[in-house]
Amino acid sequence: MLSAVHFSFPFYLSIIGVASSPLVGRFCDLWNIKFIAIGLFICSAIAALVFMTVTSYHLLLFAALLQGATGGGLYPLWACLVGRIYDSTIYGQIMGSTTLVVFLIIAPAPLLAGWIHDVTGSYRMLFVLMLTLVVICALMISRLKLPPVDKKITGP
Repeated sequence: MLSAVHFSFPFYLSIIGVASSPLVGRFCDLWNIKFIAIGLFICSAIAALVFMTVTSYHLLLFAALLQGATGGGLYPLWACLVGRIYDSTIYGQIMGSTTLVVFLIIAPAPLLAGWIHDVTGSYRMLFVLMLTLVVICALMISRLKLPPVDKKITGP
């Protein structure tokens, strides 16, 4: 039987993800997007390392909340990157196309995680894979050439 803790866990993840999204969006408006991206990737890497070595419920909760905050921040970061790289006349087309590709990659992730657990008996390899992908993404973002920001345009 599931306890109240099991039911509240996804709630906390959702709340932290929803809260981090506008915050990261604002940070993207104020600071260098590459630094925001690398910061999110570092948070995701820390979460993966904690998941790999978790010894208590509190550490599990910390890692999950950190991953939730990172996940919530990725969409505004992604939208900001697309807006900086592509002309506004094709922004919707680019966001739609990249969303399709991303969701085709994300959709089988739970199946892959289950398969990894079935084959290895643990999720450790999944977190190693996640950590590897985070490092690759951070390296790719750090080498990305972005056009300069037009400082004359201001937001609310």
